[in-house]
Amino acid sequence: MLKKNVLRVKKGIKLLRNEGFSVFAKKLSWWVQVRLKMVDPLERELTASDLFYTFEPSLEPISYYKVNRQQPRVNIVTDRLNQSCFFGGVATSLIVATLFANKEGIPLRIITRDISTPSNYSFFLNLMKIPRPAHVEFFSDYDRSLASYSRKLDVSEKDIFIATSWWSAKVIKAMNLRDSFFYLFQEMEKFFYPHGDAQFLCDNVLNDPQIHYILNSKLLSDYYINNNPPQLLNKRSVFEPAFPKHLYFAKTSPLEKKKHKLFFIRGHQIPAIYFLLVSNYLTKLSREIF
Repeated sequence: MLKKNVLRVKKGIKLLRNEGFSVFAKKLSWWVQVRLKMVDPLERELTASDLFYTFEPSLEPISYYKVNRQQPRVNIVTDRLNQSCFFGGVATSLIVATLFANKEGIPLRIITRDISTPSNYSFFLNLMKIPRPAHVEFFSDYDRSLASYSRKLDVSEKDIFIATSWWSAKVIKAMNLRDSFFYLFQEMEKFFYPHGDAQFLCDNVLNDPQIHYILNSKLLSDYYINNNPPQLLNKRSVFEPAFPKHLYFAKTSPLEKKKHKLFFIRGHQIPAIYFLLVSNYLTKLSREIF
């Protein structure tokens, strides 16, 4: 019995690390309800949407309500605001959003989908030596899977959204009230995935007429020009990366390391199948027919 409980704890810790708090809380809640016989797993009716968001919780829409605002506000949507995430496209997007808010003198709102620590934003700004905007807001729906969750995001036509990933772009699209929004990326995103749900969804985002794309480097832009994704070519901005001199400078003495990292590749836990998409689309189709 003890051995089984230890294995459950280890499995739970691994799930928390790999999938984040939202998935962990949802599965833990389900396990507790089954143990207490509050829910019969054989009788519970699962919809295609339930199944879809269980496998991809980052695509679950953000609950929101419409408001009227007089002043514009820049919003950035990302997975989490932890120090371990301050690299790549997320870090670049935070810098762009902060500089834009400072330049225009407008508020900045940081929206996260997983459990985060807002004070890490101040750490990041201090690291980059960037002034903090006069007004910064934080919103997170990391606990949206809980039955007691009731928070909603206020959204107006004055809200300017910036996506940091293809999945945050899909979430923004569902609540954006303007003609377009921005998506900053630094890689050929679809190459991270095998043929399947994730690559298909990512490819759709890269061909969305509502998105204004911000590409890091002319080299990446040239690749897309040569491969000709029609929507991305029509609405895009390109910038060259810059590196702060106080963080990147020549060492006076050689590095004393026995091992050096040659390259880095990101892993992902999305199954290479179309089952989730097909089941979701069939559900929507059946509603329209019947």
